[in-house]
Amino acid sequence: MLCCVGLFAGAMLGGAAGIPWLPYVTMPLGGAAGLLADITIFRTLEKKSELKEGAQKEPATNQVCCADVFNLMNKKKQTSVVASEN
Repeated sequence: MLCCVGLFAGAMLGGAAGIPWLPYVTMPLGGAAGLLADITIFRTLEKKSELKEGAQKEPATNQVCCADVFNLMNKKKQTSVVASEN
């Protein structure tokens, strides 16, 4: 997300300066700054979600789990194979 914006901004700033080698320096710096910003944002969002989930530790029973969907897909494949063999 922000690392791509940092790369683009580094290329623009380095190119605007007019020094031929400067984009090669500003692009990695912008990308690194964007990556650090991404990491910081995602860590704070994760901490906030953990605080909200602290009161609600038990998962909801009416939600579909990925394993349930995978098992349902396998059952459909098995029934279609049996139907085609008959």
